Amino acid sequence: MKSLPITNQSNRIFAVLAVLTLVLSSLFSSLFSQKAAAAEIPSSITAASLTTNGTVAPGENMDLSFTWKVDDSTPIQSGDTITLTLPDTLAFPTTLSGLQLSVNGVPVGTYTLDATTGKIILSFNESGEAYFAANPNTKGGVVGAKVIASRSVQQNTQPTEITTGSFEGIPLANYTFEGVGDGQIDGYTFKYGYVSTSDPTVINWIIIINGSQDIIRNIKISDTIGDGQTLDGNIRLVRLAYKDGGYKTEEEARNAAVIDNYSSNITINGNTWEFSYGTPGNYNNVYNAPGTGVEYSPTFFIQYRTRISDVSVPTGTLSNTVSFEGSNFPLRTREAKVNYDFSSWAVSWGVKSTAAQIAAKKILEGQTLEADQFEFELYEVAANGTETLIETVKNRADGSIVFSPITYTSAGLRSYVVREKAGTDPQITYSSVELNYKVNVTYENFQYLAQVGAPADTSFKNIYTAPTTTTTSTTTAEPTTTVTTTTAEPTTTVTTTTAEPTTTVTTTTVEPTTTVTTTTVEPTTTVTTTTAEPTTTVTTTTAEPTTTVATTTVEPTTTVTTATTAEPATTTIAATTTGDPTTTEAAITTTVNIPGTTRSTLPPSTKKGQTLPKTGEENSLTTSLIGFALLSLVGVTGVLYRRLKSA
Repeated sequence: MKSLPITNQSNRIFAVLAVLTLVLSSLFSSLFSQKAAAAEIPSSITAASLTTNGTVAPGENMDLSFTWKVDDSTPIQSGDTITLTLPDTLAFPTTLSGLQLSVNGVPVGTYTLDATTGKIILSFNESGEAYFAANPNTKGGVVGAKVIASRSVQQNTQPTEITTGSFEGIPLANYTFEGVGDGQIDGYTFKYGYVSTSDPTVINWIIIINGSQDIIRNIKISDTIGDGQTLDGNIRLVRLAYKDGGYKTEEEARNAAVIDNYSSNITINGNTWEFSYGTPGNYNNVYNAPGTGVEYSPTFFIQYRTRISDVSVPTGTLSNTVSFEGSNFPLRTREAKVNYDFSSWAVSWGVKSTAAQIAAKKILEGQTLEADQFEFELYEVAANGTETLIETVKNRADGSIVFSPITYTSAGLRSYVVREKAGTDPQITYSSVELNYKVNVTYENFQYLAQVGAPADTSFKNIYTAPTTTTTSTTTAEPTTTVTTTTAEPTTTVTTTTAEPTTTVTTTTVEPTTTVTTTTVEPTTTVTTTTAEPTTTVTTTTAEPTTTVATTTVEPTTTVTTATTAEPATTTIAATTTGDPTTTEAAITTTVNIPGTTRSTLPPSTKKGQTLPKTGEENSLTTSLIGFALLSLVGVTGVLYRRLKSA
């Protein structure tokens, strides 16, 4: 038979080994793999409702409530999520993250309300995984959220019945939107405001003046900012291009071409800003339409924003009033109102300061708390939910958790979340609570002031459980040690004879009968039985100068029997008879150890016997599989190597 080249055989060996490696890798992966990666799990909404207080104003909160459900057979693991989407007629006033998600009063995770995408994201943590594993028939709960009319709805200038639509397949009640401005469409004044989705302490205001492009000479526009708010940033005021028929909607004005930007011509005086336009060079704000010669006065599009000055008031209504007039046009005013609601933040506001300091409290049950025993992380949460680690600190001896003061160089609302880093002590159950804080920064008296909003409960509670003590008694038997024990009365004299380093041979010739010698010692009975063949029986004992050795030669079928009687003071000594017709040697086995006795230990016997198993030995499926796999690999490698060598 033609042999394969060595190189080809080597390649085959390596190929086989590679396959075995893959098999072993798969085996080990299945045995030691971690949890499955977090995933979006299937769910359903079984109920949903939308509650209003009647006609809805711009920015006014409505209450959305819904019930979510996951099938009992679907496992929920830490990191799994459920994502839901609002209908396009509703929006969140602001992005909120880290809100506690509970089932039957048990925290199982958190949820996020994303104002940018209109999505609700339920996220489950380790506590939830453990709870649902123990209660698989309770995978569901109720969630509530504050919602407002969406931007598309807020473009309605008149009271409008809004068909809300469905939330994840469940129809919601319709609502009436009151419209922006005063509801009058006269082509001259258009104004409304809405709460910013990125910062709910900011109100965005939109003004359109002279959408009909009527002739208004020497126009003057002013706006008065109401109580509880301050102007935030610059005011944008632009002149739009001529449009045949004028501008009838905000969308048309937003998409129009900009001819001039007059933002730098605005004068600010306290809470009032003002703009005047009309010079002889511009024909007192009268233009000729391109290609038509039609005279017109332009449409002005204005945008600005205000910031709520006191967020410690959780709900309120803000209003601004715009006015304009011309040398040929009477004064007209329009007031716009915006409602806001911060109650969903569930925070208590502190005093304003030049720096924000976030603090919490550590509680440890079952053990005395020590300084620097636990670690805590502070994250800043962006409007889109992105988190940035700010600082990591440890608790003080009194349980206080204090982060470094934070200063600011711009106004705005900031969101923070504090979490405890889980430790590794198996006796401690670590807190999975997330604490959400708000910091509102305002610019007042030429400095930035921060106001911290903290949750009602700012504590992290861990529980220490003392380990359970288990007492185990272990007995290890010496399988080959022979011990001779003699029990005697207190008056019994034991005589020990040590032989010289010579060999003494005693030969006894007996008749073909059985001789039995019995010696009785109080209270111990010793029985010696000797059975001899009709030939000479020789007993040979060889002793070293300091060691007494009893030598016993046995055939494979010889059995050494140890017998223990129920009587506490009885020692049974069994004589062993070999199958050799010329030699009988005695072996003594001790089975009773009585206090006060004298014990001498002989060297281990040469007889092989079963070894008792060690106490506490365990055999697991994992160990067996690994051993089997490794032995298989070694065996196959050896076979292939021998084939290669023989080739």
